[in-house]
Amino acid sequence: MPSWSLHKKIYKMLSEEVEGFVIFTPDLINRIDKIIDEAYGEHDLGRDPDAASFWKLLNALFIEFGDIYDLKLGRFLNITRQERIEFVHSPEWWRRIQEEPERYLIHIPDDALVLALLHHILDLAMKCLLDRGITIERSGEMILCAYEKIRQYYIHSQLGLLSTSIGIGTFADVLEWLIRILIEKSKQLYNLFLTELKSKGLELGLGPRAIRDCMVHYVKERGYYGIVYIDGTPLPVAAAASKVYSKLRRGEGATIGFAKAPYLIVERITVSSLKELVEKLGC
Repeated sequence: MPSWSLHKKIYKMLSEEVEGFVIFTPDLINRIDKIIDEAYGEHDLGRDPDAASFWKLLNALFIEFGDIYDLKLGRFLNITRQERIEFVHSPEWWRRIQEEPERYLIHIPDDALVLALLHHILDLAMKCLLDRGITIERSGEMILCAYEKIRQYYIHSQLGLLSTSIGIGTFADVLEWLIRILIEKSKQLYNLFLTELKSKGLELGLGPRAIRDCMVHYVKERGYYGIVYIDGTPLPVAAAASKVYSKLRRGEGATIGFAKAPYLIVERITVSSLKELVEKLGC
């Protein structure tokens, strides 16, 4: 999805054009994408469909940028990165915080959390644009598409209890705030996304999800067996769609066989591009 360079360009654009969108943590823009996509051994850290992945993201952001605030002393403890790593893995620290919840606050900078959430929204919006072939007049739909994919996870889990220190409110409020901003900027984002997709040789409406849906519909409509043959290799429909998408993206051709029963292939089509594939499948 969006390259790290495009993510950074959008972060900077929003910080310059949107009131209240302030990035104050040193070097955050240059580091946030690597933290999410690479540094902690999980791509798209924080977006797996379970809360564990998001807590891993919180731990990562705490290690890289966080601190502990001591309400009794009225100050941050200014613990080092190594101390933060030890804290994350220390049952003793967690015990102390649970025993004195009125004293200690675990602090992660608001801008780090906002940029982490924005990273995921931009990824999902660009994917929606690629799969759905949305026009610029309906550019807000790609943002709403991303919102629908992510909102239930963030709002209806304990993550919704997170609150900010910059006056926006809960983490759910941050999500709503970001979505409003991105809808306002959706035409600008659309043009940025479109330029990047074209640079990668990708066409709107021909994303992997679109190809999968097209093939699934074709199989169901004609009452074909749920195994599709890609160059003679039998695969479940979704896996077959993924394989043919990858082959065509690499510039390779593919022969697709559709069956009425195991090994009883009744239709074969040969394609050399994604556009030819959807035309032949009638999508």
